Amino acid sequence: MVESKIVNIKPNDLASSAKKRILQNKASKAFLASEFGKAFSLYERAFWLDEDDLESRIGLLLSDIGENYETEALSIYDLYKNMITLSQRKYRREIQKGVLKLIENFDENILNNSSANVIKKQVLETQGTVPYSDIEALLENGRFNDGFLGIMFSSKIVFSTKEEFYSFLRLLVKNDYLDMSTKYIDSLPYVDEEVLKIMDEISLKEKGNK
Repeated sequence: MVESKIVNIKPNDLASSAKKRILQNKASKAFLASEFGKAFSLYERAFWLDEDDLESRIGLLLSDIGENYETEALSIYDLYKNMITLSQRKYRREIQKGVLKLIENFDENILNNSSANVIKKQVLETQGTVPYSDIEALLENGRFNDGFLGIMFSSKIVFSTKEEFYSFLRLLVKNDYLDMSTKYIDSLPYVDEEVLKIMDEISLKEKGNK
């Protein structure tokens, strides 16, 4: 006699799964229409219904990328959907993991090439630039507060590396230029782990100043 296995599926699980699929379909349409903010919100709602669903996670990440890199985000999404369509269902999760790795590599390239370089490019397009090393020299001489504002209003600062930019942000925080440091962070296309730490430092200092 063959034993039958009964799998109990709760009504709530079915309802959540159906709601998740509806949200993902709406999110996909918004994404393809380049409505990345709307897509992000819908994918986020789907994600919280099932945090293990990689479809929602991929959609979230690509929607975020799409805000600044529309062509790249749409290309990765198109590649992902084609791979899913052309492959057997049993390979779905492996494909999704591969796409997540592709997104991770894209993010790393953006951080390496953009965070400091975007600011550097903006600075070099204008006259009256000053190397970051000069800012450090002001600190060494104990004249940061006296000289910094003059430099900011008459010149722009050139950063050669991300590390210089991180150092600069920390100098701003140390010398209580919290609003200015926040504005620099807001101008970045992406925020990495190091910048998140600096944001925590800003938050702690703001609380301490109250």
